[in-house]
Amino acid sequence: MAYDHFRGHQAAQNKMQSVHDNVLQDSFAMVYFTDTNNVGRIFSKRLTYDKGSAVIHTLRFVLGDSLFFKGLREFQSTFSFNTASIDDLHIVLETVSNMSLYDYFQQWLYGEGYPVYSAEYYSDGTNIYLKVTHVTSSPVTPVFKTPLEIKCLSVSGDTTLRVNINQNTNTFIIPCSKILNGLEFDPNNWLLNKEDLVVENPALVSLHVANTEMENQTLMYPNPSADEVSIENSTLRNARYTLRDLNGSVLQEGNFDQKVILQLSHLAAGVYFVEVISSQGKISRKLSKY
Repeated sequence: MAYDHFRGHQAAQNKMQSVHDNVLQDSFAMVYFTDTNNVGRIFSKRLTYDKGSAVIHTLRFVLGDSLFFKGLREFQSTFSFNTASIDDLHIVLETVSNMSLYDYFQQWLYGEGYPVYSAEYYSDGTNIYLKVTHVTSSPVTPVFKTPLEIKCLSVSGDTTLRVNINQNTNTFIIPCSKILNGLEFDPNNWLLNKEDLVVENPALVSLHVANTEMENQTLMYPNPSADEVSIENSTLRNARYTLRDLNGSVLQEGNFDQKVILQLSHLAAGVYFVEVISSQGKISRKLSKY
């Protein structure tokens, strides 16, 4: 914020990018720690100062400036000339904002690592069909539930969208008359993240609103996993699920009624596919076993 005020927006962006570049060298970077005898950890540039500042920058993004600064003023007023913990900050900010910040604190303050995003997209002059997938750098934090900005590139002018990511795979259908020629994740450096493949996929035009809603309401966690994975969708009744390997062989199948737990401990490490079919539509997910 000081860079932005005194040196300009680009200088601030460059500063945050250098902070991100340092933190992203550690796939297991974590802010929270308990060993108060470890002086090197207390004053770690990468973990305490750089990741600490980066995740507070993310908090500003999650809340928006009005609630962010209002929350900080309330926190200062409540605990001035006193001591306070991360949980105290959590409570004050939730009270002021009337928002749940559980995921934010679990992911960015108590969790490890960062998300790695990939995407498939297609545009036909009426809609943008978008599938966003992310894996994480550490199994300690298997999913990052967060707002995400995506810059949609077009010869007729770029557009930045804000979508909500609530699982490892989300799909969206967004009305738009532009034809896209590419995507960029997080163009304003709000989130610690890395970018993987971004590809155009005309097959996404077959997405339907009902399937998209079913996709976004179905949670699968943790992914990746070593032993078991839960699949949840409170709206689904009388559905069927199938777990297949890369060759298409059925390994598990059964009825799906709001929730099912897949047992993976007997399977070899690798990639598998889960399919859920109901009267509302069909979804397919990639599952990683380690």
